[in-house]
Amino acid sequence: MSDTKPFTAKYVVRETLRHMQRPINISTQKTIQRMQEFKNEPEKTAEAMSALASLVRLNRLIESIRENNKELLDDA
Repeated sequence: MSDTKPFTAKYVVRETLRHMQRPINISTQKTIQRMQEFKNEPEKTAEAMSALASLVRLNRLIESIRENNKELLDDA
């Protein structure tokens, strides 16, 4: 009997995307929570908005990867 774990590309890709998505979501939430701190600091507000825009783009990239790899990621 072999001690090796089973391997599937579906599992590896799905888990990788999940692990990428989580920190993006956390960073987005934390940045939004801190926006009130910057209300009197236009430069900080602009920087926070830039960070949020980048995080949204990262989310879109991950969604695009999911959309374009359905055969690999669907549970069917």
